[in-house]
Amino acid sequence: MEICPNCGAFVEDDNQGIRFQNSTYCSVKCLKERIPDAEVILENQDPIEKQATQIHEGQCPICGRLGSVDIYSSYRVMSFLFVTTFQTIPELSCWRCAVKAKIKNGLITLFIGWWGTAGIILTPIYLLRNLFGCIIPATRKPSKKLKEFVKNQIEINKINNE
Repeated sequence: MEICPNCGAFVEDDNQGIRFQNSTYCSVKCLKERIPDAEVILENQDPIEKQATQIHEGQCPICGRLGSVDIYSSYRVMSFLFVTTFQTIPELSCWRCAVKAKIKNGLITLFIGWWGTAGIILTPIYLLRNLFGCIIPATRKPSKKLKEFVKNQIEINKINNE
């Protein structure tokens, strides 16, 4: 639950608020009262930065919550005797969904990662990467990965439209 910085009203559910520059407003009216040139600020931004900010402050594609949407990575090791696979799994999601993915892949690594020669070495490393990833807080601004993702999507759309 957040408080609208303009009128002080409680925004009960993240899905009901309007996110702008790391604040949640109860309505578009309150946003425009507080920041009259909000639309001008967004229009003058670099298109990649603008779209990355909109994604970052928008809804999570997994759970639908607002804010802190970025590309987060989780890590997995699976070993079977002489075969070991290790993966970095990037995912566009909110912070909560990213933590869930890190826990899920951490558990897979914990139970399946040890059963090969390389897995004995890689499993503790990947478990720590997932653990530290759960402790480090969500990003306040769009990451470089998200900006690269947006840039690639814009280029793909240009190619498809030609």
